[in-house]
Amino acid sequence: MGGWAFPTTADIGMRCFAGSQGALFEQAVSTMQGILISDSGMRTAAELSPSSGELSISSPIEENTLERLLVLLLEEILFRAEVEDEWITDLSIELCEVQGDLRVDAAYEHVDGQQVEREIEIKAVTLHGLRVAHLGVDDSILSDWSEVPRITGPGWYCDVIFDI
Repeated sequence: MGGWAFPTTADIGMRCFAGSQGALFEQAVSTMQGILISDSGMRTAAELSPSSGELSISSPIEENTLERLLVLLLEEILFRAEVEDEWITDLSIELCEVQGDLRVDAAYEHVDGQQVEREIEIKAVTLHGLRVAHLGVDDSILSDWSEVPRITGPGWYCDVIFDI
């Protein structure tokens, strides 16, 4: 299980892998924030006293619902960091079906984002190359990037590219 950043021509991407859909979304948030934060920011975030919060995001169940929810979640985390000054330090996600919608319910802890130094800014979560998929037992996917290892299931993986 893990998440790996990989370079693209003018952007940066990530591939994440986890045992469940909820854990994949948690890993995606963690990996995205790992791209943003500096070493100094990591130390500072670990020293600050956290507050707690909750959020829910939903989307009608259709083709590409998981991809849509992942983009909405990552955009929400970026918004909270940039506008609400909430830097997420711990996150627990559950996905559930509610009246024809798939919903992400997240409980999280956050610290003051103004005190967390970042190295880069993500301007947008793009749809280019976006993928959320399941790997069955012994299914594997090779990587086009030397930074990203071959992944073997079972589990869920995603590819996301960010505009920086």
